[in-house]
Amino acid sequence: MRRIFVGMISLVLLLSGSILAGSLPRYSRKLEPGGMSPAVRYEIPYLNDRIAEEYQSLALGVEGKFYSAVDFPLIKAICRVLEENLLPGADIVFVIDHTSSMRDDIDEVARELKSITERLESAGKVRMGVVSFSDVRSGTEYGYQSLDLNLDYSGVGKFLDRIDLVGSVEDIYGAIWKTVDEFTWESQSKRMIVVISDEAPAVGRETDFTEADVFLKCKSENVVLFPILIDKNEN
Repeated sequence: MRRIFVGMISLVLLLSGSILAGSLPRYSRKLEPGGMSPAVRYEIPYLNDRIAEEYQSLALGVEGKFYSAVDFPLIKAICRVLEENLLPGADIVFVIDHTSSMRDDIDEVARELKSITERLESAGKVRMGVVSFSDVRSGTEYGYQSLDLNLDYSGVGKFLDRIDLVGSVEDIYGAIWKTVDEFTWESQSKRMIVVISDEAPAVGRETDFTEADVFLKCKSENVVLFPILIDKNEN
């Protein structure tokens, strides 16, 4: 009888431990997206894993590179993009998600982009442009706003200060396609789009474009993509 009682107690403790363990969120895991190089791994909180996979796919489809600002300050990710990819005479456009989920990050984004203008000036004749977007498909000014490429960065700060958080549709594909199509690309050294967002690209009825459309459009103008993922868990 004593053995049966002890056995029952052990079983209860075992089940309790399993239930408790199962109720705890798994914070992180090794991310090794399918189709990517086995050497490419990121330690990213699990809620961001799916988004990171899509960003990597988007970048590598046009020979770009995905950067994470999940475990590092945003400025560090931006500086890495510039240090590893910027060339004298380059065209670079920062495409910023201004949906409501960015409420915890938009001030930091604006501050850090203002701070890099000196770095761009020292790189030599780098033209800079800025875009803020949400529901591009809506065709409204709140869905897509832009400041075209220019060597004069004086308008960048004013543009960033005017960004309002509107909408909930992250039409990243639409924003990239429209930027490639409408901006005055001139650089013969490098043409770059840096996307800053905390969400996966909208698909289906929320956008007029697919990832394949973006690849074709970027390749038509020799534009390379560098998506930066901001931590989704903080929002």
